[in-house]
Amino acid sequence: HEEGEVWNSRFGSISASYEECRADTCGFYLCTIKEVYSLFGFQDDEVDLLLWVNCMNQFRKGILGLVLYNPEAKKWGQAHTQGAFVFAMWIYKN
Repeated sequence: HEEGEVWNSRFGSISASYEECRADTCGFYLCTIKEVYSLFGFQDDEVDLLLWVNCMNQFRKGILGLVLYNPEAKKWGQAHTQGAFVFAMWIYKN
């Protein structure tokens, strides 16, 4: 940030969606660490399946959130749906 800037002034109308992407990214990072799963009672052989389910759930959230996009105004109705859509598109492309 520049002097005098805050999160909302720096990122404007996408600041809340950006925060949603950050939160989802943290969750995805944690789900790649096998030791995290053991905290919740999952076994090592379940990690790949749980990561796949997490990716598919995020992809689903992004697609379902499309109903909250207004193409005339080119705006999203909720920040978390825009964040989920951005993440879903990243999953799709990668």
